[in-house]
Amino acid sequence: MWAFFMAMGPNFEENLSIEPFEDIHIFPLAAHILQLPDPPIRPNGTLCTLQNILKNVS
Repeated sequence: MWAFFMAMGPNFEENLSIEPFEDIHIFPLAAHILQLPDPPIRPNGTLCTLQNILKNVS
């Protein structure tokens, strides 16, 4: 079974398609966007996997 991931908003690149990825990488992405502090236990996923879908906002 495969999940479908779609992201829209000011933090995401537009009209971008990416290769399939494991859903464990969604938590680090959401935590980054919401500016949450690092959790006490490191999650299995990494932001590096989905970094290319984020806009480079300076």
